[in-house]
Amino acid sequence: MKQLSKGDTRIYIRKQNKFFSAAALILLALLVACQPKSERAYQKSFELRAAREVYTAGDAASARYYLSRVSEDRIVKEEATAFLHRVNERKERAEECVGDKKADLEINRYPKMRYRHLFQLGVCYEAEGDTKRAMGFYNLAENAGGKQPQLYIRRGLLRERLGDTKGASEDFVRADKLNHEYPPALLTLALFQVRSGDVSSAAKTLEAIKNIKPTYAAVIADALKHQKEYAAFPRGTAVDTIIKEEKNGTK
Repeated sequence: MKQLSKGDTRIYIRKQNKFFSAAALILLALLVACQPKSERAYQKSFELRAAREVYTAGDAASARYYLSRVSEDRIVKEEATAFLHRVNERKERAEECVGDKKADLEINRYPKMRYRHLFQLGVCYEAEGDTKRAMGFYNLAENAGGKQPQLYIRRGLLRERLGDTKGASEDFVRADKLNHEYPPALLTLALFQVRSGDVSSAAKTLEAIKNIKPTYAAVIADALKHQKEYAAFPRGTAVDTIIKEEKNGTK
């Protein structure tokens, strides 16, 4: 077999590199083309990704804020509409959820598990729009020994919606103290600090979460960047009005 000169070897390597680069680009294009349309929408839009992150943490109002900012891209708009539809569907299923959780409470009277069912029933009542009962069951869950950060996150978000910012602040801090490395607790605390105008504290919380969950850090950084707009977005009864308008197609 004829041995290539150094010059010929370099030419051969360059040709091989071009070939593999072209092949990699073709493969990448095929992978993108095969992706579900919804996933392509999330890749295109930071706002969609942010809405998904905050909604998963229990903050529906912040999710609506980010959905209100999505671009006019057709695929992104379609996914934002579908997202809102899923959020609204939760309210429609709330009555069934309440019935199921009441049954769970009757069946499972084991004290160490009871607080979970009380908390979940509170979530169902909140989804139904019955904030008084939701708050009552969150309090019962706490009295029954509930120590999970998510209880205080949900109650803090509800307290804020109802105008009790002092109580909300206490709950968000409590959730963080229960588990300082629980990402949703840090996220909701930081976003509350942004909404309250305490940007220095929010920046410190951002630093604490950077290495734990970078996607949450990106959301907090964006909220700080748009602090006035984000803080002004309705979270109380106005949010319920937005829900009705979207459902009736008047917004």
